[in-house]
Amino acid sequence: MKKFLALLVMCMVLAVMLTACKNDKDPAKTSSNPPVDAVPVESIIVSTDDENGEGTKENPYAVTVAQGTSIEIPYAVQPKNATDKSFQWSVEGTDGSGISLEDNDSKLVISVAKEGTAALVKGTAKDGSGVDVYIQVNVGAYNPVTDLTASGLMESNEEGVDYVLVTALGTKWDMSGGLLARGQELMDGEIFGGLQAPRNLIYYPNLQNMGFTVEPADATNPALLVSYSNEGVIRVESNGTWTALKAGETIVTVSSYTEPDVAIKIKAVVKDTLYAGILLEDYQNAPLAANSNWDLDADHATEKQLSRYGDWHLVMMHSNSVRGEESSDNNQKIFYMGSGDRPYGVCLENNVGAESGGSLIEAASMMWAKVSIPEGGVTFNIKVGNNDKVHGQYRVLFVENDGKITVLTNDWVGFATGPSESVQKLPLPADIKGKTGAVVVEHRVTEYDNNAELQIKAMSIEGQVDVTGITLEKAVGEYRPGQSFFLKGAVTPENATDDGITYDLGKDAQNSGITVDAHTGEVKIDEKTAPGKYELVAVSDANKSITAAYTLTVTTEEIEINVWDGKSEILNGVSDVKWVIDGSTDDGVGEGADLKIDGNEWSALVLDGRKIKETSCILTFGARVFHRDGETYPHFYVKINGQVVSGIDQKQDYFYVDTDETQYCSYDLSEWIGETVKVEIGITQGTHAVVQHISFKETSTAA
Repeated sequence: MKKFLALLVMCMVLAVMLTACKNDKDPAKTSSNPPVDAVPVESIIVSTDDENGEGTKENPYAVTVAQGTSIEIPYAVQPKNATDKSFQWSVEGTDGSGISLEDNDSKLVISVAKEGTAALVKGTAKDGSGVDVYIQVNVGAYNPVTDLTASGLMESNEEGVDYVLVTALGTKWDMSGGLLARGQELMDGEIFGGLQAPRNLIYYPNLQNMGFTVEPADATNPALLVSYSNEGVIRVESNGTWTALKAGETIVTVSSYTEPDVAIKIKAVVKDTLYAGILLEDYQNAPLAANSNWDLDADHATEKQLSRYGDWHLVMMHSNSVRGEESSDNNQKIFYMGSGDRPYGVCLENNVGAESGGSLIEAASMMWAKVSIPEGGVTFNIKVGNNDKVHGQYRVLFVENDGKITVLTNDWVGFATGPSESVQKLPLPADIKGKTGAVVVEHRVTEYDNNAELQIKAMSIEGQVDVTGITLEKAVGEYRPGQSFFLKGAVTPENATDDGITYDLGKDAQNSGITVDAHTGEVKIDEKTAPGKYELVAVSDANKSITAAYTLTVTTEEIEINVWDGKSEILNGVSDVKWVIDGSTDDGVGEGADLKIDGNEWSALVLDGRKIKETSCILTFGARVFHRDGETYPHFYVKINGQVVSGIDQKQDYFYVDTDETQYCSYDLSEWIGETVKVEIGITQGTHAVVQHISFKETSTAA
């Protein structure tokens, strides 16, 4: 039995040996041969800038790599369905060239050490197809980074710190090193003297970019690394842009990627804000406003007036300059309007240069006051205006102690025309009554390289003020069929909570052909309206029982117009009798007809074809000026048929207007009684003036 088992084992071993010998001799069973269905590599396409290279050993593709840097060379294997697309990359000849190779998903990364030398790189298909490619690596000299600086930042006196940036959340301010020269000039009254110099003004430049500069300019690798001693306070990009993330302090280290010892350190201090533009510490330290009614155009040059100004903090977010620039402000400023001894409001003037990096979306200036909204408060009233440009928008909002924002206006409000002036009554929501916070008025521009002004003359927090009456500019009027005019009324008192008025026809005017626009007060008289007297009414929206009546006389007879009050009546006419401007003018502020000397020697209001009668031989006009620095006061002349007429009790043949209060002068035209003449009221010198009233009467009473 033992012999049988031994024989069996020997037979099995022999069988295995024979099988192994047979397999070794079978080419089909050799592992080095590819499968019969394999797709071989036919070629390789290497992406370089070398247009003359062929990728052969005799004519390789040529690339240049600087010492201490890398280059990435994409390649593509053909055909796309090749079974094995991998390549074996190697450096021909000596391995002491300092060149290293890495194949990264069809991209060959060639890295050259700082002491690297030129070499030939070979790529061979791994599938045994015999496809090769050659790349000649030429090596450029390494040019190290030697210096790193930042522009726009203030240099630091602190040891171990090169620069300092003090900023605030929600801003691009640079609060390091105080104000720009322009801001200091404003506060010192050097731009506008006397009482036009604003109080509580901060004037910070914007810093959009820190402007890192690497030296030399041709450094081989100018890449930068940024790190922080305290993460999350500020984020600085290697290109110099930055964003404040949270209140705090951190040291920002900006260093060369290749020479880490070449570095700068920036001490960044980010201050917390109640709102973008209001430092939290400034708000917390601000006293509660002493007033709830800020009439900036009353009690001129008194402490009572200036106390109202003192409640408001003025913030100029400078949009066009960085630290170090003192004059490139594009006429951005905040100032008190008025003369050197008579302020009458705040002007926020802005301009964002197209090349400045400043934003049109963000507010460029603001004013704020710390106030408590009374429980009985109903509206926040603000009297605003603009100049002759329409490129500005404003917004009024309330920011509570915890930062909650309530916008009181209908978002941002613009101006359709300019100049204009109006009182806006903004409802106070119930959820802010009884709370303390900041009332904010902010202003921005809507178009690059265009000035915009927001003029603020009065603000107030009003409780419920009832309407007590309605006054009409005129209670009677005489017009012909086919003519039109405007009813203009106002409620009393002026600060009534609801100052709305609706205009309507009286009972006797129904079905007469007369119509009146309920909102604008425009009255139109049909051509077929019969002569007679008709009643029109103005009704208070708040109290329908409060009305005012206007008596309209419709006549087909000739109408003698003897009084024109305000801009509309002078220029648009009363019963179609209107004055025409001969010379230069502008839109003015809406109080009257604006005459100005602008390269012309004569600018006048002209009424041609006026018949002088015994009952209307005394001409009176009222005019005022808006004094601005550098302007001169006007000399008014009155001409009848081209002849200059001296005013009653005037020692000279002109009337000198030098105040912003309306001044009146009367002229005796009795020598022209019975004649039809051309009347001219104009200026020959002086910058400009506004005519507000013109009348013809029997006696020389002013207005």
